[in-house]
Amino acid sequence: MLLKRVLLTALLSLSSVNAFPNPNPANDLEAREAEDNLVARGGYNDCGSYASWDKGKNCCVCKDNGKNYDSKSKTCSCPPGQVWNGYGCVVDCGKQAHYDKWQKKCICNNNGQIYDSKSKTCSCPPGKVWNGKSCVQDCGKDAHYDADQKCCVCNKKGQVFNSQSKTCSCPPGQVWNGYGCVVDCGKEAHYDKSQKKCVCNNNGEVYDSKSKTCSCPPGQVWNGYGCIVDCGKQAHYDKWQKKCVCNNNGEIYNSQTKTCSCPDGQYWNGKACVVDCGKQAHYDQQKKKCICNNNGEIYNSQSKTCSCPPGQQAHYDKWQKKCVCNNNGEIYNSQSKTCSCPGGQYFNGKKCACPYGKVWNGKQCVEDCGKDAHFDWNQKKCICNKNGEIFNSQTKTCSCPDGQYWNGKACVCPYGQTWNGKQCTPNCGKDATYDTQKKNCVCPAGTVWNGYACVQDCGKDAHYDSSQKCCVCNNKGQVFNSQSKTCSCPSGTTWNGSACVKPQPDCGKDAHYDQQKKCCVCNKKGQVFNSGSKTCSCPGNQYWNGNQCSCPYGSTWDSGKKTCKQNSY
Repeated sequence: MLLKRVLLTALLSLSSVNAFPNPNPANDLEAREAEDNLVARGGYNDCGSYASWDKGKNCCVCKDNGKNYDSKSKTCSCPPGQVWNGYGCVVDCGKQAHYDKWQKKCICNNNGQIYDSKSKTCSCPPGKVWNGKSCVQDCGKDAHYDADQKCCVCNKKGQVFNSQSKTCSCPPGQVWNGYGCVVDCGKEAHYDKSQKKCVCNNNGEVYDSKSKTCSCPPGQVWNGYGCIVDCGKQAHYDKWQKKCVCNNNGEIYNSQTKTCSCPDGQYWNGKACVVDCGKQAHYDQQKKKCICNNNGEIYNSQSKTCSCPPGQQAHYDKWQKKCVCNNNGEIYNSQSKTCSCPGGQYFNGKKCACPYGKVWNGKQCVEDCGKDAHFDWNQKKCICNKNGEIFNSQTKTCSCPDGQYWNGKACVCPYGQTWNGKQCTPNCGKDATYDTQKKNCVCPAGTVWNGYACVQDCGKDAHYDSSQKCCVCNNKGQVFNSQSKTCSCPSGTTWNGSACVKPQPDCGKDAHYDQQKKCCVCNKKGQVFNSGSKTCSCPGNQYWNGNQCSCPYGSTWDSGKKTCKQNSY
């Protein structure tokens, strides 16, 4: 038996030595040694997902040609410095280049760029940039390289390229106007190709080449539309009259001072030139004379002042700014320039007063109607302020007719009564009649007056329900007896003050009757009710601690045995 094992081992060793053709002998040897151990132990050849067992080589071989197998991780990878390109392992040139097997070196993907083996990147030679197609001379942002002219050409036509700063600008004395390089005329002018000179933007202005500014000719100003004669702020140039005209109609223009003013003896009142009447009067265009500002005063043309008429009837009040009569209550008439009491009053030596029996209503003397009424000129009598009330000429007061009262809006009869034209009588409807002696509504036999109509007599315990058309007890749940006209609870129940209920059992002081559970329930939660003694106590050997039933110290409640059980330590 021992001899068979020795021979088998020798045969396996010879076969493993002969199966070696692989581009990387070192890795294959390591793989075979690990795999031989598996075979020797009687296992199967597990090469992982990336390799398969080669019986001829007696080892794991990578599925991708050129990759090396790692027996520890059971993975395949290209040799160091190489990458997988989808077909085989090639030299790693980075993302910007690829390996050329004929030239046996890394070649940049962009033609003309130079490969840097350290950074594995590609870039154009110094002084050149990639334009998307090839490496061209670096012309900066303002220009581009022209292959035909073999030089940098500015993007904006007419500009000149500066090779040092790699920027473009218009030739000296010119500026870019958005379309091309033109002569610099400043902000107020522009270059005219036809005239070949700078022309002002505002028509009529003259261009100054030194300051590069525009202005109107001497003696003229810009009005927003063109250059016109300078007439100052108070006037304007009229092209039809061909002269300066004052802005305020009626004023006269002074060409020397370039100002406007009214003719002598006149002034500007805000609308026109008017005669100067002084501060106390004004000029009336219709009357064509000076009128005093204070109504009733007389104007003095020499002193240009106003004053009340001479005499002792009136005087000027500076606070009211008008002529005021000297007698209290009198009113000054500005037309007749006299004083008198208004509205039928007379002066009693102290003040203006109405004749006896009349009062002042704010405008004139009228009949004294008291506080409740007022005098009506159309009816020529006192009318009560409240509609419907009657005026009493003796007491000079107003009140509602007998039996009526004022409800805040009108005179009305008490509730349930109507006005028959003379007095208030109860509204007894169709069925009842009014008893003048008893002063109430009387219904037919078997019915009573409810304040609105005659209804069935239901006694004191019930009332008539018009919807059900029968007597309904006032206490809900009680039954009406039509013979005695009384209400009572059904048999076996009593009235508890709110409803008819069955008599409740006596639960004692410690408990109360529960309507839902229909039994006596202890007032203290947890206690048990004793129906014999009608008392409550804690179950088992528990005691009431003031809040709940509890076991003595050192014991707990046994719900099964319903007793307090001593704790075991």
